[in-house]
Amino acid sequence: MKDFVFPFSTCEKIQHNHIIKQPYSAFVNALSVSIILLFLLNTKFGPTFVFYASLFFFQFFHMFSHMFHLDGYIQTNVIHSISYFINFSLFYLLYSISNMFPSIYFIIMYTVFIAMDIYAFTYLTLLYFIPTQIMLLLSILFYYYQYLPALFKDNMLLFIFIVLLISGIIYNEKVNGKEMLANYPDFPFHIFVEIPGLFIFTFLMYVFHSSSK
Repeated sequence: MKDFVFPFSTCEKIQHNHIIKQPYSAFVNALSVSIILLFLLNTKFGPTFVFYASLFFFQFFHMFSHMFHLDGYIQTNVIHSISYFINFSLFYLLYSISNMFPSIYFIIMYTVFIAMDIYAFTYLTLLYFIPTQIMLLLSILFYYYQYLPALFKDNMLLFIFIVLLISGIIYNEKVNGKEMLANYPDFPFHIFVEIPGLFIFTFLMYVFHSSSK
């Protein structure tokens, strides 16, 4: 965690003399927040509402963090905590759709993944933290694969590709971000993380909204 501190290490120049510190990333996240809120306010199925609410809190705080920078690791820690809310609310949604509680083997495996994630977040670098987050998300999706909306299953490979693409871009920021900003200080490279993220959130909103009306 210490080598990449959100949002300070993201690859967009910080506007120290402006109220909004990273306006381009904040703007893309504002679009995402608006889309999520639109679906959230038009959702009647309780588990879907909880899942959407977790995504809303994540993206709203994400947007806030690009607008206003707080000292230390506060924003990194909050984002990490909300990611657990997303995973558990996704589990609650898919459990509600399927009425299938996970097996003891899955629970043990998921507990191991959580332990790995906490260890990576606390002691290791971003290189290890990103894969554990992906494992937590994809393990739920694969376990409940047969109960996923048809549109989700049809686009599962595309979804995984975009998740991996986002992860790769973030890792590139960790490795090459300072050099990229040194060469092109006014270009907001971090929007290349936020724009695929906007697609992911919109896709999740749509597929689960259409399946839980």
